[in-house]
Amino acid sequence: MNINSELAAARSRDFHEAAANHRAVQAARRARRAGHTQRGRDPERVVIRRAADQDGAVIAQLADLNAAPRPRGEMLLVELEGRIVAAVPVAGGDALGDPFAPTAQLIDLAERRAKLLREPAQQRRGRVAALLGTLHGQRPAA
Repeated sequence: MNINSELAAARSRDFHEAAANHRAVQAARRARRAGHTQRGRDPERVVIRRAADQDGAVIAQLADLNAAPRPRGEMLLVELEGRIVAAVPVAGGDALGDPFAPTAQLIDLAERRAKLLREPAQQRRGRVAALLGTLHGQRPAA
């Protein structure tokens, strides 16, 4: 087997995997719209949002659960099924997670969002412009 056939096989597997994932997402959406769930499990709703003034008590509670000082500054909150389970400082630093909920991946996701929020707007626009140029067949400027 040569390199071209191996690449073609890998690409084919990637397409099949992407198609299977797409079908699963579409089925979950149809089930949710119909009021049903797959495999008897309710789909989990995750929301990442900026903290508001009224969220101070929940952030303090998360800090107490983690035996950590209450963080200062702008925070991103992670809600799982309408319940706040994590808080991540936008400026960076230690995240607070509910030790009684599965939050590791959710915190990682919120930290990635916080990193994007820290990135200067001009840098974000440049990255988006380069992506759009690539999608339209243009080469990004060096």
